[in-house]
Amino acid sequence: MIIEGVKLMMLGMGVVLVFLLILYAVIELSSLILKGYTEKEVAFENMGRASLAAQYKKSASGVIDDDTVTAAVISAAISRFRSEG
Repeated sequence: MIIEGVKLMMLGMGVVLVFLLILYAVIELSSLILKGYTEKEVAFENMGRASLAAQYKKSASGVIDDDTVTAAVISAAISRFRSEG
């Protein structure tokens, strides 16, 4: 009875291991396929941060309010839209 339980446990662990390996492979494959898209998003995010930093430096009080953040996001979106064509 105990031997059968151990066999069942090993079978279950094997199934979970195979599932996790397949999941890992799918994630790595999708990472390779979507690499070009994510590079654009990272560049866009960095552009938004640079714009936000520029707005922060221009701010007299040194405090970033909601309007400044909104302006930086809109500015980054317009810049990205113009760069895409």
